[in-house]
Amino acid sequence: MNAIFSELVPDEPEFCRSFYMTREQINHLFELGYLGIHTYSHKPLATLSPEACKREIQECLRVLTEVVETPNPEKIYSVAYPYGGSKVVPPNIADLGEQSGLRLGFTMERSF
Repeated sequence: MNAIFSELVPDEPEFCRSFYMTREQINHLFELGYLGIHTYSHKPLATLSPEACKREIQECLRVLTEVVETPNPEKIYSVAYPYGGSKVVPPNIADLGEQSGLRLGFTMERSF
């Protein structure tokens, strides 16, 4: 995999600068109220225990609140679930998110 990546991306630092958001861009989204989470390790949440799902949410919130240096994690109140379909999002996820302070959750299905 490293060989393929190296062949396709000869200048990794430049790739990272152009592909990933800067701390300033993340802070800007936060100030606008547009910053949400996507869980910590991007695992299909339906494959995890409720406790593990909650850890995924809380760890991502912890990291983002450190990045934006805020004492107000409640300004980060939404999640886009990894993979987004009903088969990978457990039915109890809204309760788990709410317990962590989230108010909105997005999937890729309209009537989920």
